[in-house]
Amino acid sequence: MLRTQPEKTTVRELALRWAIIVALGLVAFWQTDVNIWQSMLAGTGVAYLFAVPLLCAVAAIGVAARRPPGLPIHDRQTDIIVGILVLLLSLGVQYLLIPRFRYYYLLLHLDHIALWLFVGGACILLFGLRATTSFWRVGLLALLLTPSLYVVAAALLGGGALGNGLVMALAAAFALAAGAARGWREGVAVFLVTFAAACAILVPLVIAFQPLALPIAQLVPSLTAAIAVGVFLFLWHRRGDIKVPLRRGIRPPSTSGVRRRVVVVAVAAVALAVAPLPTVSFPEPPPGPVWAGATTLAVPDGWTQQSITDYDWPRRYFGPGASFTRQGIVANEPSPAWDDQGRRREIKVDVLTVPVAGSLVVEPIQFTYDLQRARRSDALEVDIGHGITARMFTVVDDKLLLTWTTMYFTWIRDDRHAQRVSLVSVDNHDPGSPFPEPRPSQASLLRDSLSVLFRGTASIENETPVFKDGGMMQSVARSLVQEQPW
Repeated sequence: MLRTQPEKTTVRELALRWAIIVALGLVAFWQTDVNIWQSMLAGTGVAYLFAVPLLCAVAAIGVAARRPPGLPIHDRQTDIIVGILVLLLSLGVQYLLIPRFRYYYLLLHLDHIALWLFVGGACILLFGLRATTSFWRVGLLALLLTPSLYVVAAALLGGGALGNGLVMALAAAFALAAGAARGWREGVAVFLVTFAAACAILVPLVIAFQPLALPIAQLVPSLTAAIAVGVFLFLWHRRGDIKVPLRRGIRPPSTSGVRRRVVVVAVAAVALAVAPLPTVSFPEPPPGPVWAGATTLAVPDGWTQQSITDYDWPRRYFGPGASFTRQGIVANEPSPAWDDQGRRREIKVDVLTVPVAGSLVVEPIQFTYDLQRARRSDALEVDIGHGITARMFTVVDDKLLLTWTTMYFTWIRDDRHAQRVSLVSVDNHDPGSPFPEPRPSQASLLRDSLSVLFRGTASIENETPVFKDGGMMQSVARSLVQEQPW
């Protein structure tokens, strides 16, 4: 079917506006793209973010093809006001929220939310508010795939390649159902068929390739299923008819004279491009002792191991090869330098073993523990021998009125085992004093996020730390490292 001259002009106009949005989006969030690329190369689970625009495009094309003609109602002032407000929200996330959540930057990736706010504001300015809100399903899909929600969903589905692949399979099914289905019955059918097709690709890959790389598990099954089911639906809906996309014609944008609005979007893009983001780096951890198959560590001289506790939650967050072991060690003899009442000191040695060292950077150490009303100090770097540099900080729990001193370091045991070793002491030296529980808590993360949002970083930071156990922790850490089979 040949396009008329007005339709060709409309296609060029729409293509030009979308090209402007895409180009300015790449300029505005170039730092985000670089950070995501570095994270993906480090083996973390952020590769799925590259598929989000593709799935949103699939849903948007389907919505556009089925969008009924609306009333010719257009309010230029409303478009400008709402569009600028949404762009300001994007700037607020980039300039105000991200610096406050710098400790959780790689985990939350709030700049991903800023990106979609920028796209939404630009669309409102260049296409109109009514036209943009008719694609609300696309915005919902982008919101559901924000990193903070994605991490929780992947963990609930078992983690690893299978859990991450299942999340993306659900996302692909939602995109097809939202965009291509005609009615809720067909939507449910499309959702189930797309999800089943993605699982039919994912499960054999997980079984055949151990371990399956996360980018493959996230991208290949979901995108393949989305394309295959999308093509099938197009041919099915056009059966017995000409196979022409957008057969109903292309409606021109409801907004005209958008040059000044493009300038507004461009200014916002430049402001976003120069916004400072937390520095992202994935340094190679130093080599550790020879891996012998045990996740526990040799107890340092002068200490006795009293307990060993294994936790299974790391498999959901870091993959099947991950583990967490807590060793409780107690000093053989009391030391006046560590306790003036002659009590033997107790330390917890927590060993988190993961298959990919980069995931230890994405999941910060504070994510490992369930802490309530706790304030953390800045970390001090300490050389503990064998080329290992540890970081030491304090955590003040205002509810329990306790202070924990934590020293942690990472090392590589072999090409499939990286470890983060954490030593934790408590300032209450009585037997049975509570230690932080090694359990990731989304409730604690949400609580900290709300506290930072409304009260600032001072609510979770200890600006005047006192390292009461600093000497003991350094001594034990050096002895622990020396005791391992190098």
